[in-house]
Amino acid sequence: MSAHDQDLLSEALRDRAGDMAGTHLGLDDVKGRARGIQRRRHAMGGAAVAVVLAIAVPVGLSVTDLTRSNEPLPTNPSPGLSDGPSPSVDSAEPEPAPTPTGPVTAVGADAARGEDPAISYLTGRELHQPDGTTVDLGRAYGEITPYAAGWLVASRGTTHVLDADGVVQESFPGQGVGVSSGGDWVVSQLEATGGTDLQLRAAAVDETPLSATVSNGGTVRVVGFAGDQQVAYTETVETPEGAETGIFVTDFLREPRRLDGLISARGANDASGVVAGMTSYDELEPGSCSAVVRAATGQQLWETCDFTLDRFSPDGRYVLGIDAYLDGIGGSTVVILDALDGTVLAEYTTRNVGFTGTAVWETDSTVLVSTYQDDTWYLLRLGPDGAVEQALDPVAGGDEMGNPWRFTARP
Repeated sequence: MSAHDQDLLSEALRDRAGDMAGTHLGLDDVKGRARGIQRRRHAMGGAAVAVVLAIAVPVGLSVTDLTRSNEPLPTNPSPGLSDGPSPSVDSAEPEPAPTPTGPVTAVGADAARGEDPAISYLTGRELHQPDGTTVDLGRAYGEITPYAAGWLVASRGTTHVLDADGVVQESFPGQGVGVSSGGDWVVSQLEATGGTDLQLRAAAVDETPLSATVSNGGTVRVVGFAGDQQVAYTETVETPEGAETGIFVTDFLREPRRLDGLISARGANDASGVVAGMTSYDELEPGSCSAVVRAATGQQLWETCDFTLDRFSPDGRYVLGIDAYLDGIGGSTVVILDALDGTVLAEYTTRNVGFTGTAVWETDSTVLVSTYQDDTWYLLRLGPDGAVEQALDPVAGGDEMGNPWRFTARP
């Protein structure tokens, strides 16, 4: 198996692990623990890791921000984690096109060829950019997002800072990156000695990040930005009774706050201040229920047991739904729902045709999803109007685990 194939397999298994995060969970039994907040600068060279403590203010963080107390994040609205607006649309914006009345079968071979993706994507070691240019990164990566003049990339448990030519400038242990809806902030994960830090970085400049220690032994997964410089994440702790997962929000300056009622989370949106996560999971039925909750208060806005809720569109107008129960290498359902109330706008299915891979938001209203059908990979563009088109030329042959495309981190 090639290094690229190993990366793809690792990513596929990590995605499946996220899908099954609701299994054998007991949030009420998860004990809170004190988490010290630190600001650190980390660098790794060769086999040695040098950790230098330093206090820094990323672009956009004011002196007032840094004078907040180290008290736990309040459950009531505050300047740091306000209740925020409801997921909604501007009344001045046009209404979307009429939505389909039932599931749309997304057959790759029948879809017309549309425009190339409006976001960057990877094929092996090559980065393809919207302007048509490519960059050879020297190796395959699983996660990538623009940072400073280059990129922040992650693969095989290590995150790297690359320059504009794809050359590694800095490396540190830990894998998991996320980006804010406006693209102005990125978060990365650092596996420090005895714990895990999340690092908040201004996307436009390479400066010392603001760090928060969020775990002392558990497994952490970045969910996404849930407010202005607020990041939602999951922490899974092994206990004698099994794995237990909690969902938390940190503002990097106070103790993280837990969102009760969720047993896993897959999506967050800072434009509307919400998190989408699983509320229950049943292996016997099988199935699950998911809800959208406010990141500041944990208040549930709505719930569905028809789909597993996934990522929000960057503007917070829509949220994706996938299969309520996932078993195997992929699903067969991609749904676009109104994030305000859960109304299904468009449902796409590949049942009896093939399976779907990870879906990502290309724009505020279009989704890119890879699908394996009849020994061929297709990249399809979907929208709330039920339209289906190919976003890239199909890739024939290969195997079902060899998804040829990986996209930049999206909100």
